[in-house]
Order: sequence, then C-alpha cells, then structure tokens
Amino acid sequence: MPQAIAIFLTLIWSFGLFGQNQPVNQIDKNGLKQGYWVVLGKDRPGANCPPEGKVEEGRYKDNRKVGVWIKYYPDGKTPRIQGTYKNNRPNGEYIRYYSNGNPEERGNFNRNDFSGEYWRYYPSGQISYYNPCGKDDLTCDTVYHYRKDGCLSHKDYIYQETYERFSIVYSKKACNVAIDTVTNFEGWAELYDWDQDTMESVQKFRLAYPLQIENIKEALQKTEGNQLDASTPYFWQVVAAGKNALPILTELLTETSLTGVKNDCFTGNYTVGELAFLAIEEIAELPNTVSAEKIKLETVINDCGIFSKNWAEIEKRKEFALALQSHFENHLDNYEVMPLKDGPNSSYKKKFGVRGRLTLRND
Repeated sequence: MPQAIAIFLTLIWSFGLFGQNQPVNQIDKNGLKQGYWVVLGKDRPGANCPPEGKVEEGRYKDNRKVGVWIKYYPDGKTPRIQGTYKNNRPNGEYIRYYSNGNPEERGNFNRNDFSGEYWRYYPSGQISYYNPCGKDDLTCDTVYHYRKDGCLSHKDYIYQETYERFSIVYSKKACNVAIDTVTNFEGWAELYDWDQDTMESVQKFRLAYPLQIENIKEALQKTEGNQLDASTPYFWQVVAAGKNALPILTELLTETSLTGVKNDCFTGNYTVGELAFLAIEEIAELPNTVSAEKIKLETVINDCGIFSKNWAEIEKRKEFALALQSHFENHLDNYEVMPLKDGPNSSYKKKFGVRGRLTLRND
C-alpha cells in the first residue's frame, strides 16, 4: 500500500474513533475541559473558518490536550496538521498535510522539536526526503533525497570518525543509477541546493576539498550576526569541518580583516583571527598550557571576556598561533570525539553538521 494512502487511512480511522457515540465539548464541575472536543468556526471567529467548519478537534484531560489532535485548513474540512499531545505539549507522531490532502511532512515531536525519523513529500504524495535522525539533522550516516518520480536523486553520507561528508548523485535518465560522487560537503548540505524540477545541483557556497585557507577565510568573513548562534551558518560550517580545519584556523589567527559578527563587549566587529580562535575552541579542547597562554591575550571587563590589547599585537598572536600549531601537530592523536550533548544550543549546531567536540584523553 502506498505510504501516502496508508497515512490518510490512519487519519480517517482516527476520526472514526473520535466522534462516534460520545458527548462532546464537556466541561466538568471545576470548569475544566474534558473528553472529546470539536472547535468550530463559530467558536473561534479569528480562525477565518465557516461557522460550522472545523478548526480543530481532539481530547482534553483536565483542560490539557492529550492524544491525537487534528487542525484544519480554513475550509473547515481538510486536515492541515495531525499531531500527538502529552500534557498539552506536542509529543509523538506529527503529520502536516498539503491542501490537497496529501502529506507534506511526517515525523515525531519531542520537546518542541523533531526527533528521530523524518519524511518530506511532494504535493503528489511521493516521498522527496528521508532523514533517519531528524528534520534537518546532518549527523546521520545516510540521508536520502528523491526525485518526483520516486527515484533517488542523491544520498548524503558522513564518515563517523572524521566528520567528512560526501554525496552520491544519481542519473536523471535512469532510476537509482549512481553517476557521480561529490566529495566532502563539510557538514552543511543546506548550502548545496538542488532544483527539484531538473535535479541540477545549484552550488551557493561550500568549503572546497581539500580544505583551503581562502575558503575558510571567506566563510568567516561572510559570517554576520549579533552573536554566534543559529543565524551564523558560515561559522558553524567551519566548526563542522572538525579537526581538518584546525591547521588552517591556527594559521588565520593573525588575520586582521573584519567579519560581520558584532562583539558584545565593545563597539565593533570580530576580526577573522578572533573568529578563527572561537571556532578552534568549539572544535577542540585546549590543554592547560595553551589555555594559560590564552589568558594572557584576554582581559575581563564587567564579566565579559574580550581579546585584550595583547591580542592586537601581531607578534603576540604569532607566538600563540605557533604554540597552538605545535600542540595540534604533536597531540592530535590524543584527542577523541565527545558527542554533542543535548542543550539550548545543540539543535542548531546539529543542523549545521557539528557532531561533537574533540577532547583530550586522560591516559
């Protein structure tokens, strides 16, 4: 049975469970919503739905949404979203539908974000994208992209040990016949678009392979924002390159050209050298000896660590860069990758391909 039809039948089956021989829109003696509810357009005028059309329906327990809920398009008849709730929060299977009734995307919600397997579909109902790890998670071993005819367009792969990514491209004239390998996406496939009609690759910007100092420098210069977060993808693309980028980043420590990232601690923007150092810290743990040298280059004003005047002295930075280069050349084999832990910043880091941080072994 085609997947789109199976999903739709599941939805119809859910409707049948909801509405048969049950009282609806019940409020208990404490004023709490209980049981199955159907919210109509007349109950929620702002929904721009016909008076007798459905806005949403599902179950309440003690005024909190539980189980499967369905939200409708403004026509009041066509399902728009089917999601599972737990204690009034999305938690479980989630399906978004096109206005023609076919699924647009499907996955599982956990803590207000997609978690686990994720599918995206064309309006026809044919699958277009499958990621076993999550919606935009680039840490999976393999991510699948499909043409409108159901055949593979390309598959993205990642080497677990080195973070290096590559993609296998499939023929447009035959189904599932590989024709080319694009090496090393360096962790951010979002920068490599595919025209869904012609399936021609449209390159925006990505790090060259092997990594080159011009590319890393350009990526850091292109970085813009008020802080290093989800709005600064070029920076995280560099970080996602992992240990392969460390020799180049240490070489860039003396670069004084400006980036587009504002420094919270003073009026002005970070230089490429400063951003290169922040990228190094994201990629790898620094030993105490190097950290001590780093402290000499920093000062603290109002609890804000900034690059001090020593950092502005090019000779000081050259000394630090040489110390860092020597350390990585002699001790890189002593590092191991610690997986990225869940936290407030982990979701966007994973989206841009950051898998973890290099930490020094104790032995």
